[in-house]
Amino acid sequence: MPQPASHEKCYGIAPSQHNRGGAKGPGTARLDKQTDAWIFVPHGKCADYGGSLTSRRDRRL
Repeated sequence: MPQPASHEKCYGIAPSQHNRGGAKGPGTARLDKQTDAWIFVPHGKCADYGGSLTSRRDRRL
């Protein structure tokens, strides 16, 4: 899936099963705000939403 030019990947804010990537693929996040699952957000908004631009292993799994 190509990344839209005006967006960036934001990790740790996607609801469960609504991630676009990470975890084990699209729609595979088992937990809300799973830190290794991402969705696209407008550039510069990730931190505003409480997310991160880098993936981290989720300790809850």
